[in-house]
Amino acid sequence: MEFELQSALHLLKNGDFQARWDVAKTFPNLGVTAIDPLIELLQEADADWELLWFIARILGNLKHPDAIHALSHLCATTDHIDVAEMAATALAQQGATAILALTHLLDQEPTRLLAVQALAQIRHPDVMAPLCRAAHDAHPTVRAAAIESLSHFHEPAVSAILLSSLSDANPIVRKASILGLGIQAEQFQQPELVEHLKPYLRDFNLDVCHQTAVSLSRIGTDAAIEALADVLHAPHTPFPLQIEIVRALSWIGTPTALQPLQHQLHQTAAAIPAATSTLHHEILAALGRIESEASRSTATEILLEQLQSNPPAMQDLRSKQTIALSLGQLGQPTAISPLIQQLADPNISVRLHTIAALKQLDAALSLKRLQSLLEQPELDQDLRQGVEVALREW
Repeated sequence: MEFELQSALHLLKNGDFQARWDVAKTFPNLGVTAIDPLIELLQEADADWELLWFIARILGNLKHPDAIHALSHLCATTDHIDVAEMAATALAQQGATAILALTHLLDQEPTRLLAVQALAQIRHPDVMAPLCRAAHDAHPTVRAAAIESLSHFHEPAVSAILLSSLSDANPIVRKASILGLGIQAEQFQQPELVEHLKPYLRDFNLDVCHQTAVSLSRIGTDAAIEALADVLHAPHTPFPLQIEIVRALSWIGTPTALQPLQHQLHQTAAAIPAATSTLHHEILAALGRIESEASRSTATEILLEQLQSNPPAMQDLRSKQTIALSLGQLGQPTAISPLIQQLADPNISVRLHTIAALKQLDAALSLKRLQSLLEQPELDQDLRQGVEVALREW
């Protein structure tokens, strides 16, 4: 064992990166007997940051109070950020026994954020107290990291911090709080929570608005849907936020959540500047991603309405392609006949997208209907040509 330890230490001290990487894997097998020699090497290796990084990484896998002490000291004294980050990560690997050491690192400004991030990796009730303290830190990045970590603890004290942090002057803290409230939605009276969150759909920081849309989608109530719909339909809502709200409503996926999407399609159908066109296509694609079995028929009806009403928006190639793909994903057989009619489109790309959708819906039934159509002598010539293309591609 002694020979193996000395050989490993020699390679660790003198080897290149690959040699160090390989030999580091052997230290857990050597056990706690390796800790003292590693700490001695740690004190000798002050100028070699890569060696310090590897020693920290190894010590993280050797559960012992001496390893915790050495890692804590290294994190507090090193000038190299990569070494400090590895030391903090290694402390987190020690688990609950490292909480006290990490709490002490919270008292030192250079290591405060690293300590919070390491505490966040330890799923133990004892991390709550230091994280609650860090949630009121002077630095917004520390507050945000602490709040995000606390979000996974369903305690009244955490809920109070999340709500109070909504009014933080810094957007990264507000965003972290809104993320946490979405995670903890079941802890709150949901109508009240929606009222708390609604104003932040109109926050001056767009990232905060986006996170609010996501958190409201996790709540998924009629009140949350109404809040999202109001901002989606508002005339001056930024386009990126409209896209985020469309996705949020599709994640909720209830028939009620699909109504604002249908309404927005009607609004965008008349005129299509570039942003409006992109929003239109995003809604068409989002409808195809509906997972709820109860809502798929509703989504199919909305798409078929768009396919058959033929507003100006339906004249563009991408809309036709997207509708076909979405109908195929939804898997409702009622879409087979309307899709077959789209085979009359002269654009070969539209036809190929339609064929792919028909195969996805029900290949056997679609094939049977195509073959039956071809036997009709009065069939429209464009549709006949499209059916022939489909049968060749089958």
